[in-house]
Amino acid sequence: MKSLFKAILLAAVLVSGTMMLTSCGTPFPLGCLYTNVYMPGALGDGEMQYNCRGYVSCYNFLGWFAGGNASHNLAAKAGNMKKISWTTLHIENYLGIFGRYTNVVYGVGEEADPTVKSVADYE
Repeated sequence: MKSLFKAILLAAVLVSGTMMLTSCGTPFPLGCLYTNVYMPGALGDGEMQYNCRGYVSCYNFLGWFAGGNASHNLAAKAGNMKKISWTTLHIENYLGIFGRYTNVVYGVGEEADPTVKSVADYE
């Protein structure tokens, strides 16, 4: 009976400790099991014209380790753009174990990306 109580107490301590270490307040919706959301960014002039896209990501493991460079400057450079129209943040999280945060920057550049559709293609 004593060992069962100790096991339950240890499990309760581990669960509560994990809950305290994983932040409850985030600036975006975060699911416990799975997250796959797109959030608006706040950079650029808001024009709906673009011919280039740039992607950069940073990563999170267990909420303990994080790294990467998801800056607007690096994303614009990756997309070969001269002018940023707007940005989007794509958030993926799997069981709180692995997270990827991708900054997607849309803009105008001299060399158009052939994979980018025009706004008219979506109407």
